Amino acid sequence: MRDGGTAGGADGGGVLASGAGVFLHVSASVAELSGSVFGPHATAHAAVKNRSARRTRASVHSRPRRAMNYELKPLAAKNLSAAVELAKHYRDLNQPDEAESICRDVLAVAPDSEEAWRTLGLALTDRFPAAWMTLFDEACKAFEKLKSEYERVYYAAIAWERYAKAQVDAGRAHNAVHAFEEAMRRYEEAERIGPKDDPNPILHYNRCVRALTLHPELVRASAVPHEPEYEFGD
Repeated sequence: MRDGGTAGGADGGGVLASGAGVFLHVSASVAELSGSVFGPHATAHAAVKNRSARRTRASVHSRPRRAMNYELKPLAAKNLSAAVELAKHYRDLNQPDEAESICRDVLAVAPDSEEAWRTLGLALTDRFPAAWMTLFDEACKAFEKLKSEYERVYYAAIAWERYAKAQVDAGRAHNAVHAFEEAMRRYEEAERIGPKDDPNPILHYNRCVRALTLHPELVRASAVPHEPEYEFGD
């Protein structure tokens, strides 16, 4: 029984091995057929798609670009007040560029808008830390558009004070000292001619005094006479 089983197992193994050989041969033939039939089609199809994609990209890049007209759109008169309030809001968000742009839109339609001129001047002073050389004169000119003498003097003082702070940040202590003093002179004038119940000139004046007497660099600069070296204009 054991010998018969062994013989039968050997014969069965020969049959299985023969069958496996046939299966492998057929599989190889099918694989070869697949490669020869489907492979070229797939490769050709991919090549066509790639060429088509390249032609599409080339046509997009070579297509002539339509020229656009860059023209500002005017605001309607009914929207001016809301626009000024929006400009003030952008200043509160520390986005003076946005505020400046809105004010210029308002002034293009209403050149006598004091709110727009005032907000524009303040937005320009907000940018002094990065661009005082080009913006100081422009801010002062915006404040000169105000009808009230008190406001013209007071906001000119604001411009000088903020210029002084920008000079401190830039490491120009002597310029900062002189600019603070210019601001203080204007705050004193604003206090003299302005409403007696307006504390702003005094509050700003005292702020300048504290800067000059407490900031170490400004204290040292104040002790040494020095002509300021301003850089205004373009």
